[in-house]
Amino acid sequence: LSTKIRKNRDRKKEIFIDWIIAEFLFCMFAIFSVAIYQW
Repeated sequence: LSTKIRKNRDRKKEIFIDWIIAEFLFCMFAIFSVAIYQW
């Protein structure tokens, strides 16, 4: 049971990291689009 919980926690951490990367890419894309639109 403890190993199952630990694996689940690791999977949650991976999902969290992927979500942070996705948010970062989305923010970069939004800033880039606004910069091109203003330019």
